[in-house]
Amino acid sequence: MRSFFGEENRALFVELVRAAFKHTDHNSVAGALWSLLAPFAMLSALYLVFRERFGEELKAYPLYLLLGIAVVSYFATATRLLITILFANRPLLLNTSVPRETVILSQVAFHGYKFLVEMVLCTLLALHYGTLTWQGLLATLPLLLAFFALVTGIGMIGAVLFSFARDTEHIWTLVTHLLMFVTPVFYGLESLSAPARFIIYWLNPLTPFLEALRGAMIGPAAGAGVYLHALLIGTVVLVAGYAAFLSTESSAMERT
Repeated sequence: MRSFFGEENRALFVELVRAAFKHTDHNSVAGALWSLLAPFAMLSALYLVFRERFGEELKAYPLYLLLGIAVVSYFATATRLLITILFANRPLLLNTSVPRETVILSQVAFHGYKFLVEMVLCTLLALHYGTLTWQGLLATLPLLLAFFALVTGIGMIGAVLFSFARDTEHIWTLVTHLLMFVTPVFYGLESLSAPARFIIYWLNPLTPFLEALRGAMIGPAAGAGVYLHALLIGTVVLVAGYAAFLSTESSAMERT
C-alpha cells in the first residue's frame, strides 16, 4: 500500500502496534489473558445451552463453537474500531505525513494477534480431536489472509463513511451485535430452511470463511466453491475498500 513498506513506515507500524498493547495492558495484572476470557466464557455458555440441540449432530462441537466465536468476535471488534480510526487519530494524521493506511493496518494487526492466538488454540483442540491434517492446516493460511483482507477492506469503507455520517458507527454496532445469530456459530447450515440457508450463506460474508475453516480443521473439507468464494470475497472487498479510501481520504479527513 503506497509507501507503507518504507523503512520509516514499517518502524512506525511496529511502534503503533506496541503502543496499542501497552495501552490495553496498562495497570492490568493478567494482561493479554483477559482477551481470552471473553471467547471462553461465550464458548461455555453456548455449549451448555445448545449442546443437546446441536452438539450431537455436529462433530467436535466445542471446536465448532470456538471457531465461530473467534471469527465473529474478531470481525466485530476490529471493524467497529476501524470505523472511527480516522477520527480517533485525527491530530496524528493531519499534522504528520504518516500514510493513513499505516494506522489502519496497525489496528488490524493488533487485534489480529489476539485472533491468531485463538486460532492456535483451535489448532490444538483439532489435534486433540484428531481432525486436523497437514492439508487442512495449509488450507487455513490463505483463508486467514483473505479474512484479514475482508476486515481491512470493510474497515476502510466504514472509516470513510463515518467521516461523512456519524450514524455509521451506530448502524454498524447494531449489525455486529446480530452477527452471532445470523452466522452459523452454534448451529449448522443444514438445520436451516432453504431460504434462511441461502440468505445466511450468500448475504453474510463471514459464512463462507467459517464453513471453509471448519472444513479444514474439523472436516469434511468444504467444496472448492466454498473455499474460492471466501478467497474471492476477501480480495474483492479489500480492493474495493482501498480504492474507495484512496479516492475519498482527503475529503474524509476534512470532514472528520
